[in-house]
Amino acid sequence: MKFINIINFLILVIKNKLRFISVYIYYKIFLKKIIISKNKNIYIVCDNKNNNPTFGDFLYYAYLTRYFVLKKIKIKFFFLEDENHEWKKYLTNKEIKNFKKEQLYLVNKIGKIKKENIIFTSFKNFSKNISSETEIIFRKQIYSNIKIFDRLLDLLNIVINTEDKKFLKKFLLDKKEFQKPNKIHKIKPYITWHMRFNKKWGNYNNSASELKFIFNKLQQRFKDKKIVIISDHEGCKFARKIFKKYKKIFYCKDITNNFFEDIILLINSDFYFQYKAGGFLNVASFSSIPYKVVTWRSPFNEPWSKKKFVSWQLESQFREHKNITLNKI
Repeated sequence: MKFINIINFLILVIKNKLRFISVYIYYKIFLKKIIISKNKNIYIVCDNKNNNPTFGDFLYYAYLTRYFVLKKIKIKFFFLEDENHEWKKYLTNKEIKNFKKEQLYLVNKIGKIKKENIIFTSFKNFSKNISSETEIIFRKQIYSNIKIFDRLLDLLNIVINTEDKKFLKKFLLDKKEFQKPNKIHKIKPYITWHMRFNKKWGNYNNSASELKFIFNKLQQRFKDKKIVIISDHEGCKFARKIFKKYKKIFYCKDITNNFFEDIILLINSDFYFQYKAGGFLNVASFSSIPYKVVTWRSPFNEPWSKKKFVSWQLESQFREHKNITLNKI
């Protein structure tokens, strides 16, 4: 069994490297000229029929949109709204509706694209009405109904690595560009700590014993700061039972109203910590906030280098993705 796992892992690594090479070639041959000359419109397409209903994956779309907007390249963002039956295995109709509503909000606020340049349509209408001359990001994959979120991270790694520090400062999420909810003002100074407690999918939730161990470590290191746990409603409820005696811990669901405000909560903190999986890593990774993340890498991602998990990673940001133990905290 172990031998089979090793073989499967090696196959996945090879696939990831081949995918990255293909994205790099795509950038060099097609996109680089457009980015430099800014002489062509670009279309970014989010096909929800082939995506996961998770913010972590979707944020790559918002960040790539942000990149092109900051480069002053004219873009349009398309949501292909064909129904995804797989989503209904995990989410209610109300949850699906709210998720799509937040997708729009995130690409508008994080992606910095105006709402009039965001279009909702079907795959059929899109493929029928869009000219073959239009530059669509990963056109071939879109028309072949292939997920592209992993390619978006590859592309972001490549394009951001070509930019200078001045552009990087504009690109990374900054607390100055977003209005803070009033409750955030009242709890500063604080650090943020993401915990995962998802009963719907995945087997990498944080246990009660892990949370207690981590809390003691964070409390020792950040004696003068409050600790704010970022999670969903179930996660906050689970953590509240464990830490009900502690007044130094706060919970995002008492402070924020949605995922976007959770992002604002993080980028206003003095430090971010995460142990094991969770899509909120894709907020910290695209900010300048100092962080320590001890978690497995996604099977679809390859680290940028031995020192950096993403090409823009700062010296104050640390990511451990090999030795995932509490000893690394």
